[in-house]
Amino acid sequence: MVQPSPVQKIDIFSSQYPTQDSNNITVDFTDNGGIKLDSNTNYAIALKSASVPNSNNNIFTASTASAAGYSQNNLFKYVTRGVPISSFSAVGTPAANQRTFYFVNTFNADFTSGTISAGDKITFMSVTDVDGAAVSPDPNVECTVVSVDLAVSNMGLSSIVVDVTTDIGDTSTWPTSFGGGLITMYTAGERLDVTRNIEFPASYMSVDDMFEYLLDQFVTAGFYLTADGIYRYYVNFSYYHPTTSIYILLSNNTLFDVDISDTGSIAPLWGFNRSLYSGASASSFVSQNIVDITNGITTMLVNCNLTFSTYSGNQPSHSIYSYSPGLHGAANDISVATLDWIPIIPSERISSLNVYITDNKGRRVDFNGEYAYYGLVLSAIGQKEKRLAERDYIMTNNRKRRIN
Repeated sequence: MVQPSPVQKIDIFSSQYPTQDSNNITVDFTDNGGIKLDSNTNYAIALKSASVPNSNNNIFTASTASAAGYSQNNLFKYVTRGVPISSFSAVGTPAANQRTFYFVNTFNADFTSGTISAGDKITFMSVTDVDGAAVSPDPNVECTVVSVDLAVSNMGLSSIVVDVTTDIGDTSTWPTSFGGGLITMYTAGERLDVTRNIEFPASYMSVDDMFEYLLDQFVTAGFYLTADGIYRYYVNFSYYHPTTSIYILLSNNTLFDVDISDTGSIAPLWGFNRSLYSGASASSFVSQNIVDITNGITTMLVNCNLTFSTYSGNQPSHSIYSYSPGLHGAANDISVATLDWIPIIPSERISSLNVYITDNKGRRVDFNGEYAYYGLVLSAIGQKEKRLAERDYIMTNNRKRRIN
């Protein structure tokens, strides 16, 4: 490896350029007449040090995916499937003058907080059927609460039984089920599916981060049981490191499904095919493919426009240094002991310099406004050094292409 004597060190702090993208910094040297080069001398550049924010996302929402050139992959759904109303012992079969109303428990704080109890009056505002047509005799319908079942909220639902005959008269003309704002009414014996969507935020998450996020969402939704102060989840997850496999576990496969069939689902990162994984067929499922938790991100490339364009991973590149991204949230602090000298395009003067970072697929990394620092070294090299540097550069990039 060629080690010429450096002639100029160039420090670039993105914080000094607040109007520019922190991952696309252009330094203008024209105010100082530029960096003058000897036309009879060959030059090379190397990265000596850097501090780069580790803001490379592996999870993208619909809005962030298109901007970064990735696919959306942040959706997860779970389903409380085909729950027959009569299966809830606390509710049972309502009397002829009663109706049972089920609702997703997080939609109405009054119900889930337990502030409604037997004997209370509740008002249904503008009750409509599934097509939006009014079905109640009055725009405001008051009913007496017979009982409240919050226990079933652990399945993603809550229920109340109300006396409808005493308060609002004959309901024989009402449909067997209808939507009324946040409440849906079902008669005894009907079955009810409730699907909940969970969206991961655009971020970098490890497998454990994703599992923890989902379990937190389950707790928020009341989708769990407790025993001796320990949470028991209806849907759980496990990561088996030796085979890099992810398992989806259903505690009661007669009631629950996991739906990751959407185009924008989390399935590819977990190694699953996009599909509905129904508890009717099994109580556990294992990923069919290799877990790709990095979303294909294996290498970061520091690029400088002064170098000749080459290819890395079949993508055009002006790479002068590569590194593996570290843990999200911590900066990648780089200190290079043996500099990798990259020949620059011949010129008599350097008027500006552009530096930025891409991943191994040529996609620009979003620093989310966080600052970066680059310490570059520019050096004169002789003809022999230039040939050796070019050889090293070509060999390194050929290795990268084979790897990618």
